[in-house]
Amino acid sequence: MKAKDTILTDEEIIKMRSEWLTTDCPDEETATQIALARLRGLLEAQAEITFKEGKKEVVELALKSINDEPEFPGEMPDELWAQLDGDKDKVVVSMRASVRLTKKGIIERLQENLKDWRI
Repeated sequence: MKAKDTILTDEEIIKMRSEWLTTDCPDEETATQIALARLRGLLEAQAEITFKEGKKEVVELALKSINDEPEFPGEMPDELWAQLDGDKDKVVVSMRASVRLTKKGIIERLQENLKDWRI
């Protein structure tokens, strides 16, 4: 059940307050304080559920964004091998550029996936 489906309606809050006011309390002020404390506890629990569900969804979107990042397709083209020419420094520069482009792609994909969240 999603947290947004479990948020109390105004009618439910009023009903709960009425039920709590009928408990064995010496006066309405004490009963109201008890009702408010119970309601606060319910709202705090609801907020925790909502936070955990939202956190889980963000993590899932982040993992999806990473998994959706395309890998280098197929074999390395001969042209690229020719440019590298067995030079270690060129390979390091190429690998760094590849990682940089991959990070950029993941960030863009994650931002796209999170745009509905207005994050």
